[in-house]
Amino acid sequence: MWQQMDNAVPTCAVCICTRNRMKYLGAAIESVLAQEVASKTFEVLVVDNGSTDGTAEMVRARFGAGTRVPVRCVREVKAGLSRARNRAVAESSGEYIAFLDDDAIAEPGWLQAILNGFSLEPGIDSVGGAVVPVYEEALPPRLADRIQGIFSPWMPSAEAQLVSYPRYPYGANIAFRRSVFDRVGLFREDLGYCGDRLMPAEETELLLRLEKNGGKILSEPRAIVRHLIPASRTSRSYLRERFYSVGKGYHELEKTRRHDVEPWGLREVINALTRGKRQYFSARADIRRYRQSSDVESFDKELSAWVEKGRAVALLREAGTHLWGRIFRGEGRG
Repeated sequence: MWQQMDNAVPTCAVCICTRNRMKYLGAAIESVLAQEVASKTFEVLVVDNGSTDGTAEMVRARFGAGTRVPVRCVREVKAGLSRARNRAVAESSGEYIAFLDDDAIAEPGWLQAILNGFSLEPGIDSVGGAVVPVYEEALPPRLADRIQGIFSPWMPSAEAQLVSYPRYPYGANIAFRRSVFDRVGLFREDLGYCGDRLMPAEETELLLRLEKNGGKILSEPRAIVRHLIPASRTSRSYLRERFYSVGKGYHELEKTRRHDVEPWGLREVINALTRGKRQYFSARADIRRYRQSSDVESFDKELSAWVEKGRAVALLREAGTHLWGRIFRGEGRG
């Protein structure tokens, strides 16, 4: 780890979590350093999540000294985006912490818009901005809106506006007041990307906890980042896996939304297993049917079926966990 700071604590830490993305990371850091905000207002914190491509050496060589604001790098060897984000929270000390993806470029005025958002009205706890996808390959026209939805958050208006579930900002461009993590906890480490595991929803789940605890979440469309979307992320194989993971994530979000207080007696376990099994086989049949056609409309329906399959798998796993607990650990018995 290296550090270039005086005794002043920056108001905001801009945190970039990265793993083997050296070819993109430098440009992301440069875009933050170019923000027209007073130098002592912010620092840049890179969390190297176990990279093996020379990421740390590149950051040290390009940004280890002589930058207009401090650039620090810490290594978190345990893989997982949520793990890396939680390490960023622990390593920084300013009033605000802003997260930027390692393959995103912050537009001029981005950080000022984020910081201004927190002062628009009392009690704002999180500010998220616009994410403009930059696609390596053009999207199929009839799938463009659906694919765009997974890479770019819905913006309610051209002006800053409070938002609520499910219309939250995305993790590629979001900031939190530090006190949020003391009030509602950190990112769930069983959610979020981890190596090749596509499991989104970690920031959505945190925002949902925040809203349920009275927090205010602001959408600020003037805080803009441009996010590179390589061709591999618009391939059919990737989209199938992504929408399947979205379905599993929806199950976890619903648990948080309901406070997870539903009873899990033997009847509920059996009903969940029955419902999940029925939903699973129905989704699998739809996937097989739509996969036989190569047209865009059929693929769109197939993606919906992948979401339902993900929901079913998550439900079956949870019901199975409760059944296992009742049978082998005696949970739920009087």
